[in-house]
Amino acid sequence: MVIMNEELNLTKYEGDDVSIQCKHHDEDQKSFCKAHEASMCVKDGVSLETIRDDRFSFSDEASTGVFTVNITDLREEDSGIYWCGAHAMSKVRLKVNMDFSLLNIISLCSTLLLIGGFTVSVCKDLRDELMIRQTQMRQ
Repeated sequence: MVIMNEELNLTKYEGDDVSIQCKHHDEDQKSFCKAHEASMCVKDGVSLETIRDDRFSFSDEASTGVFTVNITDLREEDSGIYWCGAHAMSKVRLKVNMDFSLLNIISLCSTLLLIGGFTVSVCKDLRDELMIRQTQMRQ
């Protein structure tokens, strides 16, 4: 196995899809795995672990010497180091961030709850004060 000097750094958001292209030669056994070191993926030319997840799919364009790994509906736990290729392995760093729109929704809801709680508190105080004044006027 040869480790290529090229390294691919990808940053995506939860829910996104990603396509990763890996180089190979026709006869080579193709590998794609998540591990800190390439040696953890292949031993004696045989892949040690196959990813068994419906979100991962593979397509091979043999004539171009490239196979593509597609990952759909990315999750934060998909972040990490992947190795892909055949005889020559390339390092792929994938970083999956939380979707900012989700953060915005959570922030907006929290703000609205705070405003709502403050408004209810003020209205209750005003109602109590109005009731005290009405009681005083009747006396």
